[in-house]
Amino acid sequence: MNHELQAERTHNQSGFTLIELLVSISIIAILASVGMVVYSSTQKTARLSKRAEDLKAIQATLELYKTSTGQYPIAVNNFVCIPSILAPTYMPKIPTDPSDSTLCYQYQSDASGIEYKVASNPTLVTSGEMKQSDFLSRPTLVDPARDADASANCSLNTSGTVSGWAYYSGQTACTYVTSGGAPPPPPPPPPAGPSLVGPTGTVNKGTSVNVSWNDVASPLPKDWIAVFVVGSANTNDRGWLYINCTQTSGAAPSSGTCIFPLSESLVPGQYEFRYLLNDGFTSSMTSGTFNVQ
Repeated sequence: MNHELQAERTHNQSGFTLIELLVSISIIAILASVGMVVYSSTQKTARLSKRAEDLKAIQATLELYKTSTGQYPIAVNNFVCIPSILAPTYMPKIPTDPSDSTLCYQYQSDASGIEYKVASNPTLVTSGEMKQSDFLSRPTLVDPARDADASANCSLNTSGTVSGWAYYSGQTACTYVTSGGAPPPPPPPPPAGPSLVGPTGTVNKGTSVNVSWNDVASPLPKDWIAVFVVGSANTNDRGWLYINCTQTSGAAPSSGTCIFPLSESLVPGQYEFRYLLNDGFTSSMTSGTFNVQ
């Protein structure tokens, strides 16, 4: 009898059975697989966001270059890497694709330097890094002239076939059409004298808008442009850029345009842009008001 009790105690104190170990290993493998999928998806989303940020930064830099020189860099007929002439004078460093530092963003202009295209590297499409669904998830990465919808070249066809190029265009983007459609009329000339012009109507938070200033008499490198809730103090901005369109002071053009990102955290309401002097809180110009939703 004692021998049987001892055997039972020994059995109860033994380790996992083979079946229990196999079940545990299977559960761990499933959890690891789920974790890798979530991690991979998160990393890819981050790369998509970084590409959008890089292309906007390049676009803003090209506008600054044009303000300074009177034209965009010339690169006719074929796409090339972003012109090295932009750095470090107009931007600290030319970015490369977040998935591979050897992949450069692409650039092409017309012969006169008045229009341009900027693209992500075509290798991203052939390698599968960027699929149609990825482009459609970031509509601002797609040039409407390249979305296989010739009848709507000035707006993105989200139900069509997006060819895998990610373009940002110059100020006359819709003249780059494959067929059909007509370019939009040119924007009205800016008002005479110093002025600050922002968006009108209603815009969505988390998007980017154009902000232009004109004929500033004595601009300084640390003059800055910021977005404010209408009626708020100059010390309470909701986002800012120096007039070289970055948050690092540099060139100080008397007229120019910045592509200004509106934060996702903006509370819906009425906003305006202000031009402030030399890193201080004295405002010299205010744009018209616009709504954020």
